[in-house]
Amino acid sequence: MEANKANDLIVQEPLYKKVEISKMTHSEAIEILFYKGYVDCFCPYCEKPSVFSGKLTIEQEQRKINLQISLSGSPGGNRTRKLFEKPEIYQLEFFCSRNENHILNVVYKVENETIVKIGQSPSSFELQRGEFKKYKTILGNSYNDLYNAIMFYSSRSGVAAFAHLRRIIENYFIAKAYKECKELPDWNDIKYKEAKFVKKLDFLKVKLPETLTQNPRLYSIISKGIHELEEEECLLYFEALKECIFLSLDDTIEENRRGKSKKKIKSELSRIDNKINKK
Repeated sequence: MEANKANDLIVQEPLYKKVEISKMTHSEAIEILFYKGYVDCFCPYCEKPSVFSGKLTIEQEQRKINLQISLSGSPGGNRTRKLFEKPEIYQLEFFCSRNENHILNVVYKVENETIVKIGQSPSSFELQRGEFKKYKTILGNSYNDLYNAIMFYSSRSGVAAFAHLRRIIENYFIAKAYKECKELPDWNDIKYKEAKFVKKLDFLKVKLPETLTQNPRLYSIISKGIHELEEEECLLYFEALKECIFLSLDDTIEENRRGKSKKKIKSELSRIDNKINKK
């Protein structure tokens, strides 16, 4: 659990995200500040998925031991708070398993009982590129919106990130489904255009990904975020919304794969049938 928290803080979270030490154990705080485990992510230098491993210097190992000793004598109360109140900087290095010259640097600042990631190179955005790069072909022009959504999130611009997620729903999922539904024999274009958004999803559900139709509140949450929520609230909710978009894209990819497989099997069976019947 601690390793996952340390990994996610590096890969998923933007700069200046505050993590409250009071909401974790001493061992969890130490694991983050002196993490030397694995960071599973995309290496922007290799342009491939990779695993980075952390290494601590002798000085860092000694600093970790000193902090553990101090904390072991202060299970709670004022002394514990004082250990994490004054400003302290912690720097970590991780090395790519494909090429040790590819280095990931992370800098944390501890102050007022919080851990804040104040520096990182490559950025969390660059480390996530491998996660969403696979959607480039299927999204076409809308890939730029996915790219920008995650870039704005990593730059702590929550409202802008929400705006680009909404554009993906409108310009990719909805536009694509509408184009396909218009070809159906029983399609009623007038009723569709008069309907509210949630009702439009009902009209289009036969051509929309299952994840999207099962989560109709996605669009309204994003819209509310753009018009009513603060930046911090948008940043707090972004990951869940992004994952819903990813799952919807995965549904589309799987549906396309199944469609191609069915077409191929049908063609192959037809070929076999013709060949057998000629005998």
